[in-house]
Amino acid sequence: MKKGSFTAQELQETREPLRPGKPGSEEAPFWNKFAKRFVYAPAFDLPLVPGAAAYRFTVDAEDGITRSFEADVPWAALTPIWNDIPQGLATVKVEGIDRGTGEVVGTSGELPIYRAPIFNGPYNEPPPISYTEAGMTGLRALFHHPRFQIWLTEGKPHPEMFLNCFASKEIGASIRGMAAFSKLATETPQEASDALTIARRMADFLIAHAAPEGSPFEHFTPVYWVNPENAIDDWHFRVAQTNIDQMMLSEPVRAGFGFLDLYDVTQEEKYMQAALRMARTYARIRREDGTWPLVVNRHTGEELKPKPVIPTWILFFFERLKKQYQITEFGSIAEQIGQWLVEHPVRGFHWDAQFEDVQIKVPYRKMAYEQAADTAFYLLSNAEGQEERIRIAEELLRFVEDQFIVWEKPTEAWKTLGFPGGPTKYSQYAVDTWLTPAVIEQFGFVLVARATAVVMRVYAKAHEVTGKPIYLAKARSLANTLVLTQQFHGGTEIPSFPMTSKQIVWTNNSVYTALFLLELGEGAGAQ
Repeated sequence: MKKGSFTAQELQETREPLRPGKPGSEEAPFWNKFAKRFVYAPAFDLPLVPGAAAYRFTVDAEDGITRSFEADVPWAALTPIWNDIPQGLATVKVEGIDRGTGEVVGTSGELPIYRAPIFNGPYNEPPPISYTEAGMTGLRALFHHPRFQIWLTEGKPHPEMFLNCFASKEIGASIRGMAAFSKLATETPQEASDALTIARRMADFLIAHAAPEGSPFEHFTPVYWVNPENAIDDWHFRVAQTNIDQMMLSEPVRAGFGFLDLYDVTQEEKYMQAALRMARTYARIRREDGTWPLVVNRHTGEELKPKPVIPTWILFFFERLKKQYQITEFGSIAEQIGQWLVEHPVRGFHWDAQFEDVQIKVPYRKMAYEQAADTAFYLLSNAEGQEERIRIAEELLRFVEDQFIVWEKPTEAWKTLGFPGGPTKYSQYAVDTWLTPAVIEQFGFVLVARATAVVMRVYAKAHEVTGKPIYLAKARSLANTLVLTQQFHGGTEIPSFPMTSKQIVWTNNSVYTALFLLELGEGAGAQ
């Protein structure tokens, strides 16, 4: 498959607007009101101009050329000229005009945007090593790292691994990584045995620190944990200190997956029971409308942020209990959550970021890729010939691509718009060091390895379900960046950020990236 094999197809498809809004419509809101970069031709929420019979759209692009067209309404998509606009900064101006004379009668709006490049891959083919080798190497590097070995020698978290302050996320992922490594390290039985010891001690630690029986969120593992031996006063650690009495209900379930993975390897019932106790609490505290509040006081149960969790991980958890283990006590909770996702965030294209180290914003102000990608994966995994599910999943993938996938390194104009990676915001993640293609985690942040791996996995699933070659090409292109990043930084642990610069290490990034590369290597990605 040659580079540019899909260019004509992509040019045609990206001319069409992605879920364009309609003024005053709850069914078709302008979800992009805070968005700045676009792969698909956008349409904006701009007002009518009194006395205007038509509207002239003028776009000044980075190449110095001005392009224009006319439309009946100011919220028309930029479709007529979209393919002519080069990558980079562009200014869109919409003016109301008298159709007879062509004279301007007023301005509807003017706004800067970044015209992001379409997929012009496949990129970086072939990868320097196989996805399977990259994933296995990444897990082995984690196993040998001091922050994992300390669990073997001392049975406790490393004092310099301050990100363990997000205990369910980081330690939960670590359990999954070591459980997987123990199964794969068939040629090194001592490593396999030690990896299981590490995983058990991590799981036992989380169980020991779980909310006590009888408390509002009994058996939930800690979202925030303050290590009394912490040696690095990083701002993430201070977030945990500040929020120690809070619990973001999207997070404990991440440890639940670790318990299940460990049970699968060991068949030790206490880990299954830890997962089931967590599931029972989730079922018990579910609100009448089928949702969970995002943030609560872990001691009193008070809802601090009643906004609903976008519960994709909770969905996957209940689905796994039912499908893999034939546990039926939770009834149709998984199916109910899936339906809620379709009726709420899918319908409103409302994919707000929900991270334990990020402040909750007004709707659409700070969106993220993850729950949209997760929902697409769920729908594709449960399509069963239902074309509407496939259609929604593909639309969600286009949303993720439109707002979060960086197919090619941005131009200097990226910095002009104040995007992260420029001189004014997150300059330590300088855009000049980015390796592409890769995926931005959320509005206002940068490329992240786990985000790239999650989207890679959804593209692979889309290829499996639809048979469309472009999805495999996109999956492999993202995977290739992850492998190249690993090789650039010494060929060991997979870095958390696809960049040539050295950055902070998030264990959950390293684990899930390795696991999903292994998964791709076993499937269509092995071709």
